[in-house]
Amino acid sequence: MSVDHENATANLLIDGLAICSFNAGARRWEVGYMRHPKHQLGLDLGNGSDPLIIPREARVINIETVDGVMADYEGEFPLGFFDGGPVPDRTRDQSGMNTDEKENFRWTMNLDEGADVPQGRIMLKPPPYPVTMAYISDAVFYTAALTPKNLFLLPLGADPSTMSEAVLDKHLYGKEADQIGADVHCAAGGGIKVTIDGEELPPLPHKPGSPWKIMLMNMRPFMMHNAAHEKMDIVETDGIFDLEQGDFQIYYDAVNVTGEKFSLWGHRSHMFSGRTDCNPTWVGRTSLEGLISSGK
Repeated sequence: MSVDHENATANLLIDGLAICSFNAGARRWEVGYMRHPKHQLGLDLGNGSDPLIIPREARVINIETVDGVMADYEGEFPLGFFDGGPVPDRTRDQSGMNTDEKENFRWTMNLDEGADVPQGRIMLKPPPYPVTMAYISDAVFYTAALTPKNLFLLPLGADPSTMSEAVLDKHLYGKEADQIGADVHCAAGGGIKVTIDGEELPPLPHKPGSPWKIMLMNMRPFMMHNAAHEKMDIVETDGIFDLEQGDFQIYYDAVNVTGEKFSLWGHRSHMFSGRTDCNPTWVGRTSLEGLISSGK
């Protein structure tokens, strides 16, 4: 069954540098926002107020429900997300997909099951900078948008400019989730309560048929667009390739692996974020405690 977006109390968008995990015991999603020094975390409640820039020292964002309607975690969504099964072909043209195929959460790159990135076993660790944790109750996650173009997964340190087109094609990865969606449902008279380190923001009451559009985005600030491009590795080969390295390798700041490390490369993006790939990932475990155990 598809996810019911229109009757939700809120449709969240999760974008940028983040690791997600469904805590089945607590019946909530955990999202660890890595506060990389070149990235900025913003929160837009969708209520007409200016987006908030979340301080780097902020530790916890709670997105809770009042009279929430718990998703069917026991039956339809046991993993907390809309599950269409493993993606058979990430290079497929999305124009030929139906909505359920596009919204399959498994487009999101999984860090620890080996199917999406052959990097061996992983262990979470605190990165050398703060982490802001977001806890989201009564939510079903899904893929809200796919990357528009195919990406290339290369061993970290590999240089595409030294590769022929035939060799580079062997590293073709395909698409991944560009944005994660999360639908939260409440009963009539209920609503969404958002707090940042205990400080409550304006409430978001349930409005039938008119869900709030909330966005949590952890990306390079708009003002850093040009500087970010100047420092990225740009590759142009005989006009065929116009590739730049994305941000995937930053996840190794928070993940130890037993195998090889990788990075994603893609065609240069002219979006406001100034990135080829700065997309959220997920791990199939019950808690992200390993990201914050040092107290940073």
